[in-house]
Amino acid sequence: MAEAVEPSVPPCTAIEAANWFIQKGMDEDDPCDQMKVHKLVYFSHAWHLGNDMGPLFEEDVEAWQYGPVVPSLYRKIRKHGLQPIRELIQEFDWLEEKVKYPMPVLEYDEFFEIIWGIYRSWTGIQLSNATHREGEPWEIMNRRGYLKDKTIIRNSLIQQVYAQKVEELQDS
Repeated sequence: MAEAVEPSVPPCTAIEAANWFIQKGMDEDDPCDQMKVHKLVYFSHAWHLGNDMGPLFEEDVEAWQYGPVVPSLYRKIRKHGLQPIRELIQEFDWLEEKVKYPMPVLEYDEFFEIIWGIYRSWTGIQLSNATHREGEPWEIMNRRGYLKDKTIIRNSLIQQVYAQKVEELQDS
């Protein structure tokens, strides 16, 4: 699906990935809502794992009611509710004593462009529904009864499912 990001490139954070998609949506005058951002970040992470490129970020992904969520990202964007997000997520840098808008290093641009190209026309609800399909990591967690506890969806499960998807794409 995508070429591997160089091993020397640091992993990005879920916030950086989210800001990439938020910026892209604003640039194209089609801002993403909270659910779409969550799912774009998740699918980026899943395809990164499935393509043997390792985890995209180090934060945990949890199985929530409407699909996979990174809790640290949720805390940053929940204030937007169902409204389109029209501002980047900011973080305060205590060392430099200023507000920053975290973005991934440029080496990730090609990868995120591929993800955006696949999912840009999908709504947050459609993306959420896609995470609920049979055989998806979220659906597996739900079937096992872990959903009520917001259990971590292990990277090993995500990688297993998405490596199979990559293999199926290569065979077709």
